[in-house]
Amino acid sequence: MKTAEELSLEIDEEEKKLLIAEENRDKIEEEITSKRRETDLIRVSLRDLENTLIKSKCLVREHRHNLEQKKREFWRVRG
Repeated sequence: MKTAEELSLEIDEEEKKLLIAEENRDKIEEEITSKRRETDLIRVSLRDLENTLIKSKCLVREHRHNLEQKKREFWRVRG
């Protein structure tokens, strides 16, 4: 059977181990939260880029259409 002093030392040691384990857990949780924030920011940025791409594609179509109209008009006037 262990003495009260031995048990007290073991309790202190377990408390230290528990504190270290909790600190490690907290660090991991903080890192997960940070990565989630980064991921959310990337998603927002990606969505903004996709919206900009849609607008850009519309402008390309519009300019292409205008160019074709000018070409048809050119050949009509020339011909």
